[in-house]
Amino acid sequence: MLKLERPLVAFDFETTGVDPVMDRAIQFGAFRWEPDGSQDNLETLINPERPIPIEIQEMTGITEEAVMAAPVFAKVAADIHNFLRGCDLLGFNSHNFDIVVLMEEFHRVGVEFEIGAHIDAGNIFKKMHPRTLVAAAKLYAGEDHSTAHQAGEDAMMTYWVLQGQINQHQELQGKSVEEIAAFSKMDNRIDAAGKFVLNEEGVACFNFGKDRGKPVAVNPGMLTWLLDKDFAAETKTVARRLLKTTR
Repeated sequence: MLKLERPLVAFDFETTGVDPVMDRAIQFGAFRWEPDGSQDNLETLINPERPIPIEIQEMTGITEEAVMAAPVFAKVAADIHNFLRGCDLLGFNSHNFDIVVLMEEFHRVGVEFEIGAHIDAGNIFKKMHPRTLVAAAKLYAGEDHSTAHQAGEDAMMTYWVLQGQINQHQELQGKSVEEIAAFSKMDNRIDAAGKFVLNEEGVACFNFGKDRGKPVAVNPGMLTWLLDKDFAAETKTVARRLLKTTR
């Protein structure tokens, strides 16, 4: 079983689309496990203040009528922040999506949040078996995850998937949360959205566009260009910091 030194929170977002920067949260679900074994949960619908595409409504079962009376993110930001603060995080495909959604939503309402250890059970699954949370639930938890795309259920199932991964894969057994978080990474990213990464020499490099894989110092103009485009707020903060190192 996973030994915790700090609380671990499995979390999941449902959103208006698949772009973690431009789309908005419509539901947040999280389960928190304390080192002493006690548990807590937080789940809420969120009014995105924009239409929800019909395909998203059909996939999640969350309609525009359902979120009409729900709070906007600004009203629940403090509760979510307090629930996550001082915890390690667990998600499924969260390195590329949910953590970016979280940081963007916090940024829009002026809430600062520092990410601790962050395990992406989806990345572990991709390294072992490139499939989905539904398949992972069947393989690692022996469950038919019929309530996929409901944030609370997805978050809870992700926790049991991780427990199954630890039980089945010797590489994970006896490891700390920090060690499992490192194993779950697919790259050594600097920003949450993964637009900048450290190479093997520890040099900051672009991870997108024509300069992918090249040190940011070779094209500081790309950093300036990024600041005027639709990139994640945290990515822009990192770009400003990197820009200072190129001068």
